[in-house]
Amino acid sequence: MATVRVVTAEPHILIIAYGNEFRGDDGAGPALGHLLEARPIPSARTVVCHQLVPELAEPLSRVPYAVFVDARTPDGDPRPHLRRLNASDGESPGIGHVSNPGDLLALSAFLYGSAPAAWLLSLPSESMGLGQWLTSTGREGVRKGSRAVRRLARRLARATE
Repeated sequence: MATVRVVTAEPHILIIAYGNEFRGDDGAGPALGHLLEARPIPSARTVVCHQLVPELAEPLSRVPYAVFVDARTPDGDPRPHLRRLNASDGESPGIGHVSNPGDLLALSAFLYGSAPAAWLLSLPSESMGLGQWLTSTGREGVRKGSRAVRRLARRLARATE
């Protein structure tokens, strides 16, 4: 009998969706992450977490692209914002607390010699009070943010072809 071996390609994009799901719209990042887990983007891996931790530096070092997804402090702007990041956006790398995506990129470059091209998708928020429910602003931000991540993923896929 012939043996069949399935080879899966490593993801090209690591999506890290983070935030506190018990603080209203701060849970918008994880909500978008769960949406992407239910309807995956080809060649992307989604990680949903409460906060950024140093352990994410290693998987970041293995991909050419990364997208960080988080809710931003309420500012009255209902649009998701997508901006390019780089390792120099972070502080001097340390092994302790990682407070922002730039710190994590810097840690990845320092420890593993590689950091991906990265973007931060900041989602709009209205309230980050106690509670597990997103406001209408948070829900709409997740919907629009999902489309923005998918557009970026298609653009990056074309760039690597």
